[in-house]
Amino acid sequence: MNTFTSIKKHVKLLGILLFFQMLSFVGLAQGANLKYGQVITQSGTVSVPYGGSSTFSITVPAGKVWKIEAATVDTDGMMKINQMVAVFFKSQSAFEVNYCPIWLKAGTYTVSISAFPAGCCGATPVSYGYSGIEFIEVP
Repeated sequence: MNTFTSIKKHVKLLGILLFFQMLSFVGLAQGANLKYGQVITQSGTVSVPYGGSSTFSITVPAGKVWKIEAATVDTDGMMKINQMVAVFFKSQSAFEVNYCPIWLKAGTYTVSISAFPAGCCGATPVSYGYSGIEFIEVP
C-alpha cells in the first residue's frame, strides 16, 4: 500500500509539472493570433547569368504572415528568400534539400535564384516555384 501511495504522489506531481510546462509554452507564443487566410503559390522563370544570380522582390501585405511550406528550382541551383536558403538542388546526385517552412511577417523580401551551370558563359533559364499559407493577424 505504501508503494501505491508513493506512485500516486509521483503521478500527481508529474501532472502538475506538465501543466505548468504547457502553460509556459502559451506564454512564449506569438503576440498576435493567426487565422487561416488562403493558400499562396508563385511560379515563374528567370534568366540567371553564368556564375551569378537573379533577384526579385515579394511583398507580404500588412496584417498578414506567410508560412512558405515548399520551394523548388528546376535546375542545379538554389533559391534564397531574404538570405535564408529555401531550397538547394543538385540533379547529378538526385539531391534536393528543402529548408522550409520559412515564416515571413508583413514586409518586402528579396528572392535570389542562383544556378550552377555546367556550360560556360551564358545565361541559364531557371524555373522556380514556392507555395505556402497566408495567415491573417488577429489581435
